[in-house]
Amino acid sequence: MKAKKVLLLLLVFTLCVSFTACSKTIAEEKSALTVGDANVSAGVFAYYLDAQIKIASGESPSKSDAIKAAEASCANYVKINTEFQKRKLSLNSAEKATVAANVEEIWNFYGGYYESIGVSKETLTKIKTSEQYNEKLISSVFGAGGESEISEDAMKTYFNDNYVFFKFITAEFSSDEEANKTVKDTLTELAGTIGTEDEETGETITMDDVNASFAEKTGGTASALETTAMKSDSTDFPSGFFSDVKAMDNGAQKILTYSDNIFLVEKVDGSGSFSDYKSAILDLLTNSDYDSLMKKNYSNIKVTGIADVEDNCYNTITKVKSK
Repeated sequence: MKAKKVLLLLLVFTLCVSFTACSKTIAEEKSALTVGDANVSAGVFAYYLDAQIKIASGESPSKSDAIKAAEASCANYVKINTEFQKRKLSLNSAEKATVAANVEEIWNFYGGYYESIGVSKETLTKIKTSEQYNEKLISSVFGAGGESEISEDAMKTYFNDNYVFFKFITAEFSSDEEANKTVKDTLTELAGTIGTEDEETGETITMDDVNASFAEKTGGTASALETTAMKSDSTDFPSGFFSDVKAMDNGAQKILTYSDNIFLVEKVDGSGSFSDYKSAILDLLTNSDYDSLMKKNYSNIKVTGIADVEDNCYNTITKVKSK
């Protein structure tokens, strides 16, 4: 009798362990959709679905729209991986290290959250590897020696036309016109001292010195001046700001006044930063051509969602987010 009881307990324990092991992986590994002949796991789908829900910025996207957008991202994921393999490309050690470092950083901050929605570290690695594949694909097609090469000169021209680098001091205007005039006069006067000799120290006055003096005179706190990069389509600064800065000479300072703000700007030579933006510029210059290439190669690919798995992913993510 005791032997039967022990055997039964062992059987129950074995089943529990088996179920526990499965419960950690089945949701993630189960197919959520097919893209052509490829199965896309629920873990990959959940990652892209979560990204779509985050985009809503407080709004609640419709379930069907979120799922449809996530399916499109999964299809793109499959296309990239397939094209990468077709072209017999591979990542070098530095590129693999970049992926690993990126995954580690993300996982350290968000690993617990991703696990709660069915995305493992392994799945995150696959997705970030695919993103690196995409960069390599673009480079192999449009980079140096590629079949549709975009020259270094073309990228530099785009860089020079669409990016400016500068340091700035700014103040917002108020409804008090007299106070606004004082602020403008103070900043303009201080700007005129740049490059002259400080009577007390004998040192040449710099933009940093003006920054400290302006904060002191206006009762503010001076923060360190950092070089800011601005792209032509940025909306972070007033309309016309990009053109005004672009027209300046490197190293020059100028007062720029707009309806709501006044700026003292020092233009910085950003040519040394070209290599940092090269990959992004290549992406921008090749977006339409790259999309056309992928559409041509995968025009007939069929995406078929598995409704119950997709629904489960959606419900899990929204439930976690609502906590």
